[in-house]
Amino acid sequence: IIIGTVFASGAPTKQGLMPPVSQPKDTITASVHSLANDSSAKKTADSSTVTSAKDTVKYEADFIDYDASSRVILMHGNCIVKNKTVTLFADTIHFMLDSNLLVASGYPQLFEGSDTVVGESMTYSIKSGRGRVKYGNAHSQGDHYTGRQIARSDDKDYYILDAEYSTCDHEDSLHYFFYSRNIKVAPDDKAISRPIVLDIGDAPVAVLPYFVIPLRKGRHSGFLRPQWGGNPSFGGYLDNLGYYWAINDYADLMLAAKVTEFQSYVLKGAGSYNLRYWLNGNIAASYTTSSSYDTLNKQWSISYSHDQNLLPDGSFRLAGRGNIVSGRNYYKTFSEDTSQLLNQQVDANMALTKSFKKINAYGGLSWNRHHDFATDAVTQDLPSLSFNLSPRPLIPFDVPANPGDTVATHWYNKITWSWGMNGDSRVNHNVHKLWSDTPSVPQLALTTTKDTLRAMGAGQMLNISTTQTIAKYINITPNISFTHALFDRYMDTTADTHYVAKPTCDTMTHRPSGDTVVVGTYLTNYDTNFICYNKPWKYDTVLVYDTTKYGDKNFSREMGQAQGYNWHAGVGLSTNLYGLFPIKLFGLKGIRHTFTPGISYNFTPRVDQKVRYPGDLGVTAPSGTRLTHGIGFSVGNLFQGKAGSLDTTQPDKKFNILNVSISGSYNYSRADTGWIRVRRMSDISISANTGIPLLDVSYSSTYRPYNLDGSASYLPKLMGYSLGFHPKSIGLAGSFWDGDFDILTDSTHHKPLAWNASISPSYNYSKSRPDLKTEFTTHKDFNLSMNAGFAFTKKWSATWSGYYNFNTNRMESNTVHFLCDLECWDMTFDWSPSGYNQGSFYFMVGIKKIPEIKWENRS
Repeated sequence: IIIGTVFASGAPTKQGLMPPVSQPKDTITASVHSLANDSSAKKTADSSTVTSAKDTVKYEADFIDYDASSRVILMHGNCIVKNKTVTLFADTIHFMLDSNLLVASGYPQLFEGSDTVVGESMTYSIKSGRGRVKYGNAHSQGDHYTGRQIARSDDKDYYILDAEYSTCDHEDSLHYFFYSRNIKVAPDDKAISRPIVLDIGDAPVAVLPYFVIPLRKGRHSGFLRPQWGGNPSFGGYLDNLGYYWAINDYADLMLAAKVTEFQSYVLKGAGSYNLRYWLNGNIAASYTTSSSYDTLNKQWSISYSHDQNLLPDGSFRLAGRGNIVSGRNYYKTFSEDTSQLLNQQVDANMALTKSFKKINAYGGLSWNRHHDFATDAVTQDLPSLSFNLSPRPLIPFDVPANPGDTVATHWYNKITWSWGMNGDSRVNHNVHKLWSDTPSVPQLALTTTKDTLRAMGAGQMLNISTTQTIAKYINITPNISFTHALFDRYMDTTADTHYVAKPTCDTMTHRPSGDTVVVGTYLTNYDTNFICYNKPWKYDTVLVYDTTKYGDKNFSREMGQAQGYNWHAGVGLSTNLYGLFPIKLFGLKGIRHTFTPGISYNFTPRVDQKVRYPGDLGVTAPSGTRLTHGIGFSVGNLFQGKAGSLDTTQPDKKFNILNVSISGSYNYSRADTGWIRVRRMSDISISANTGIPLLDVSYSSTYRPYNLDGSASYLPKLMGYSLGFHPKSIGLAGSFWDGDFDILTDSTHHKPLAWNASISPSYNYSKSRPDLKTEFTTHKDFNLSMNAGFAFTKKWSATWSGYYNFNTNRMESNTVHFLCDLECWDMTFDWSPSGYNQGSFYFMVGIKKIPEIKWENRS
């Protein structure tokens, strides 16, 4: 633990330590030789200089006595001695010329460079720099210490007897200090003491037989302070056994270990780096091994952040961030952070991106990883690449002859085109459940299996579009696009089919129910893949198809099957109509209604390829065997209010009141095919949301314009709706000793008052059904976030935050935080009385100016 140097930088702050004010004096300069001729020379002069071949000493005082026989200069009253960077102030100083020794009394004060020390009496050698102070005290960059004796050695180390050390600014009444019989101070490095007692106020609270106090300011290398503790569930532990290495001004590294009753070992490492304008980031990793009887469990985690400029203009970058863990239970086993315990998924990525400003394009090469803790499935894209040409005029406009001339554009200059391509190599590590085929208990999973699924694909798209205005008020947006995709595998559903009775379906989806068709995954390492035909509570027969992968004997011969082409065209019409309602109530100046109708037509031609491609690669795969063309429609209604201000110099305030939209589509190409009855008209969607300042209300619903037998219905049938209430955080805040007692506040504009409390409820209610013959399923989601704070004094405060889920009737998050913030030290206590991290606590008392010195305990 570090103390600082004995000598402080800057002028001391203790009263009486400043140099005395000089009065007008006569000046006499005498050499050492002239003083030798007068054995008893008394001068009333007050300023002299002693000069030698190596050094010059200047001194002055109210009275100076010269004793040539003993070669001693005696100074009385406002004495000042200067030599190089050393300046000594005192009431009385004896200067021994033969030994270059200064003996000072009467509250001497010694300044050497930027350091200062004072005491009752002092002896100092000008030649060696050694010294001794009785009943001295010193100050150094916020550090204060006193001692019965302070001695300085040749190597500028200080030895203090009966020492007291503190960083508290209140010297007359220290909030805390360390006491030691013996302490050695290495300036700007460390202080070594034995023994040492920590006093808070005047009460001793901790005793250690040996202690090292770090004095080095800022970042510096050194051993970490060990931590010890225990927990009833896993026993005692010893943590933070390691070393911190400040490599240079741009990077550092930390290695540490944790041992838990010699059954669990954790090795941790962390580093950070920062080079302005070019590079910054950090990385942290941990590796754990734990044993229980005859089993050995190994887990690890990595978290990182990296951002790097590869070119000075910032057009070429390497950046990414994320977290990676070895298993779904890592945080549950090793973490004490509530946010990590509640986390159900982690992501990681790293991307190399390049922008091409001259051609207005950009490209990238990336790695992405997603880990879902609920299913323990891991998905990785390695690599994923893309390149895009941003929209640009198909027919460029004419460049003006003069730079200041207006650019002349025509309707055909608004026709733009863009092109993009992307490729992906995806690996899925999945966990599958093998379902029982017993009709009475088909929903029970017998076992689980893990497999690795791989697939690659690449695609490209060319898009041409424009936005034109006709009749001044109608916007028309025609577009056409062409797609092409290539994959490393495909599944032909027209050849080599046979039936298998009651198999185990290899599927990436949950167990199906109802009259549905579920396509089994074709991204397996096996040659056969299943398409499961399922009926409620009973497995039927299964068609088995072969998957042709890259490397198979038929893949190169039939490569045309592994790629597909398609195109799509469409056109849209929309306009905005405005209406104004002159309603003037409660400061409201009026309500504006914006009516936005829109209609579109889309056409996709028939695709004759009856093959299936990997559908989760992010590559647009041509699919479908029938012609698709239809229209879509939408109607938007936006109601906005306009309120005036009492201050006429301020502009009027506009705000949204209600936003309602209706949408649907009609497909001309659909018809009844086999046992599946397809409806031409889609479900109609209605959504609405409000802009009330203190409450957000949202509503959405779908209606089916058909009866149960498939015939058209004049009154659409409700298929589902959802309603949400999200009040904005509202609270009360106030002060008990000044100001208003309570003030209605918005949580985003909290004032530092003596107490505050706020709530933020959220309620969602929904009902839905998959078809008209099925009953509605109800889902409710009701939770409440709460916060409260109370300041007992200006230094002591407490805050509380909680999250209650009414669905589970459980306080899922509940944290109490106490803080004591004094001038010299602070105290923190965090406790979770209930919730996912129930019973956990963290307690810490630490010195502000020396963060290495702290007492902490956690569970």
